[in-house]
Amino acid sequence: MRKMMLATLLLLTPCLSFGGVIPILTVNSATIDYGTNHVTFTGGGFEPLKKAPMVLFNGAPLAIDSFTNTQIVAILPANTTVGTYAMIVANSIGEFNGFDLTYGTTGPQGPAGPAGANGAQGPMGLPGLMGPAGPPGRAGPMGLMGPAGALGPAGPAGPMGLTGPAGVPGPDGLMGNPGPAGPAGPAGPAGPAGISAITAVFGVNTNQAETGTATPPACLIGSVTLMIGNNFPADMLPANGQLLPISQYSELFNVIGVNYGGDGETDFALPDLRSSAPNNTSYGVCVAGNFP
Repeated sequence: MRKMMLATLLLLTPCLSFGGVIPILTVNSATIDYGTNHVTFTGGGFEPLKKAPMVLFNGAPLAIDSFTNTQIVAILPANTTVGTYAMIVANSIGEFNGFDLTYGTTGPQGPAGPAGANGAQGPMGLPGLMGPAGPPGRAGPMGLMGPAGALGPAGPAGPMGLTGPAGVPGPDGLMGNPGPAGPAGPAGPAGPAGISAITAVFGVNTNQAETGTATPPACLIGSVTLMIGNNFPADMLPANGQLLPISQYSELFNVIGVNYGGDGETDFALPDLRSSAPNNTSYGVCVAGNFP
């Protein structure tokens, strides 16, 4: 709380109403409390008869908040502005003292003090209730079909269960891998000599035909056709023992498996029938059509 101490600027000779030895009224200082707009006078002889003194402010009496013989607290008008005012302090026996009182201005605001330390973080509040579920969103478009995965290895055989009733016959399963070749049997008796003109009928200039673009009625996948022309239909490939990718010819792989070669994981082979074809003809294998 800011206060201003004012020295007495002008002291008038006290006026006495009674004779004899009595206290002389004196005013030593006047202090203004700008927060409460109170002015405090210190001195002596303010209440020789225990009666309230009087304080005039530019000729108007001020309200007295408290008083003793050595101190008076008076209330300045709320609308007091900066300036110098004539003051008179009088006691109950007619003594008075006059002087000028300067009402000062408020000084500039001081710098802000440093920020206090942050308080400790409070405990976490209880979680709120879960809100209602929103409406389901629209179904997105169907994604593209991914490529067929590689065929996984066969799992171990489980224990044999009880024999159940005979079911409906299922489709033929995949052909298993060929077993090891058995020992050669004894040579049979020599047959009669053949006609020499037939010995060069097979295996010469065979399977030279190429896959064409014609689309005849669908063939049976895995069937073999003998061609005498230069082009196969679009759904056939020459039986030259070549490897084919399983991902592209999965239905044909399910029919012939790895009977003619391939790793059975990523590829398989067609049979090589070039030596078995009559001269100037080609064997073709149906790779796309009706699944048996």
